[in-house]
Amino acid sequence: MEQKHLPEDDLEFIQDVAPLMQKPNYLRVNGKPLLIVYRVDILPDANKTAEVWRNYCRENGIGEIHLVSAQSFNNGDPSPFGFDASVEFPPPNPRQAHRPPAHAAQPGV
Repeated sequence: MEQKHLPEDDLEFIQDVAPLMQKPNYLRVNGKPLLIVYRVDILPDANKTAEVWRNYCRENGIGEIHLVSAQSFNNGDPSPFGFDASVEFPPPNPRQAHRPPAHAAQPGV
């Protein structure tokens, strides 16, 4: 499915998620709300997006945010995108059969 990102999407997105980031049970890193972006590489200008999001959060009482990019589609180092960290997120491999963890209960054993 094609995704198109327009400059105004940056502000609209952060405005939509800001109320969630203000909830006391929202996931945080060192007190900063955590926001993970799966495909940072398809943002037209990820640095500008990060700047818009950070400024909006600072100006609207959220404070600093912790931006994380998923390590997928050859995205590794988050710093060129203006992000703080990255997280492993391997795409599903349909050729690999589902195997239960070694510690999973084995029927009939």
